[in-house]
Amino acid sequence: KDKFINFCRWVWSECKDVKTFILLLAVIAIVYLPVWGGYLLSAIFGWTWASVMASTCLVFRAGPFTPFFPDLHRHNPGDKTMVGTAEE
Repeated sequence: KDKFINFCRWVWSECKDVKTFILLLAVIAIVYLPVWGGYLLSAIFGWTWASVMASTCLVFRAGPFTPFFPDLHRHNPGDKTMVGTAEE
């Protein structure tokens, strides 16, 4: 429990404000779309291939041994700048 709380505090300290945190959540949702979308399709339609695809994507693309979070932190400030530029 303490590790999870410390992780959440670390993520919040890295985000610095609510706008960046929301952008982080949006990017995570988009990157993990093949995972949660596959499981959702499997649950709704009963397609076993969708759950296999989701599990494969989770292990090999979005799993713990891939550079997902370092890449996310590298791109997130640039994405925030683009969003801020588009709003002006």
